[in-house]
Amino acid sequence: MLRNFHQRNPSRTVLKLLQGFKTKKNRLHVKATENKPVRMDTLAFLGDFAPGFAVKGCQVKVLTEPSDFFQELCQRSEKAQDRIAMAALYLGTGEKAQTLVESVRKSLKATEGRTRTTFLLDYCRGNRLIQEKSSCSMLLPLLQDFQNSCTVSLYHTPELRGLKKKIIPAKFNETIGLQHTKLYVFDNSVLISGANLSTDYFTNRQDRYILIEECEPLATFCESLIQKIGEFSLQLQNDGSFCVPDTWKGGHPYNGDYDKFVSTARTGIQNWLSDYHTKHQLKFDAEKAVFQPLATPLDCPADTWIFPSIQMGPFDITHDSDLTKKFLQSGAEGSKFKVATGYFNPTNEYKNVMVNSSKASYDVLCAHPTANGFLGARFPAGGVPYAYSLILRQFFEAVTKKSESKRISLFEYMRSAWTFHAKGLWYYLPESKYPIATMVGSANYGYRSVEKDLEAQMTIVTRNSDLQKSLHHEENRLFQSSEAVTKETLTEKNRPIPFWVKCVIATFPKLF
Repeated sequence: MLRNFHQRNPSRTVLKLLQGFKTKKNRLHVKATENKPVRMDTLAFLGDFAPGFAVKGCQVKVLTEPSDFFQELCQRSEKAQDRIAMAALYLGTGEKAQTLVESVRKSLKATEGRTRTTFLLDYCRGNRLIQEKSSCSMLLPLLQDFQNSCTVSLYHTPELRGLKKKIIPAKFNETIGLQHTKLYVFDNSVLISGANLSTDYFTNRQDRYILIEECEPLATFCESLIQKIGEFSLQLQNDGSFCVPDTWKGGHPYNGDYDKFVSTARTGIQNWLSDYHTKHQLKFDAEKAVFQPLATPLDCPADTWIFPSIQMGPFDITHDSDLTKKFLQSGAEGSKFKVATGYFNPTNEYKNVMVNSSKASYDVLCAHPTANGFLGARFPAGGVPYAYSLILRQFFEAVTKKSESKRISLFEYMRSAWTFHAKGLWYYLPESKYPIATMVGSANYGYRSVEKDLEAQMTIVTRNSDLQKSLHHEENRLFQSSEAVTKETLTEKNRPIPFWVKCVIATFPKLF
């Protein structure tokens, strides 16, 4: 339609594109830098789902290398003046992790202890010993030297208690549930990722990393989320012990009353998120094709909007999974989602949207067995790559059975000496060369992310052409290191699955 209009009215095309025009079904909007319409109306729901933060595209920086991620963490930690807040599954015990801790120490020394410093890790993983060191032992000296400025909280899932806590070995208790959010705040800047804080994530474990600079409201939101989870986590003390914060009224996470703990945490998070949404709600302005503050719309230069979402399955907080499902359902006919996950085990809801109800097409990138971090591990962890291969085979068969192979394509990341941990999605409008939106964060879009772990994502919508190109480069770079999955790829002959793995998947499909 647009091509025909241009041919009939070449002198009026630019004017019409800049002003926008209506079709019978949709209002189309354009960027001044492109000759293609941008249909943002389908993303208007984001303002109703999550708090929103407006920025300029130049404030968003897409990192691609683990070494860049490490460099940003260290430099920003050292230069921070007001606050440092880090949430991860764990902190490593190697030389690079120690360098990061020392960078934080330099900031605290430079400000004479005035830099408000918060760490949030998972209790079970954070206490795991590696060569007689743990995340906690790495942070304890910092806590002891700056006890008035530094807080170290360790989330312990309320699901791991009683007999389960006694009999499940330390290396496997994380299957019950984890603190899995990956948020890094330095003054008024935020780095969101799926990466943890250990040597492999700083060298040859591929993930995603997006930096949002100088957005005080978003930085405050992320720090507040970390502190909110810390309220019902165990706090590391100067002597190496742990205790429940004095302000917490919900009891102990695994020794106290389960129902009281869960309901108190749920109510606190729900109220906190609701308050933030009320204060930072954005509404889509169809005339201008921008998101505006609900109460006082402003003519501001923002061209990029960020919508954070959280998931806490143990507390029945399904904010992120609800938003993700809605996002996938909103895909216009002819549009495309590029999806990445290091651990491919989509929930039935996600699978149903992708295979049965979505009009969009999908390219899904997951880890080849050689890029899975569990490859070569001792029994039974060594079976994990086989388990994900079996899950991928089952999904491939479901796609084939529904005759959706042309709309849904699967790829496996393969790179010598590298493992794959990247996650998120990129959304391309019909006939668009560059993505208009991305989701980035800790969620893998599987059962663990939805039901067991604590997760955080950000949905970033942008009209900024430079940022769109950066996101496209990021996505394209990941897919370039992959090979397409075919029927032959997953045959029993080419990729045999141990019988015991098949039995585990059949019995515990939500374990992975």
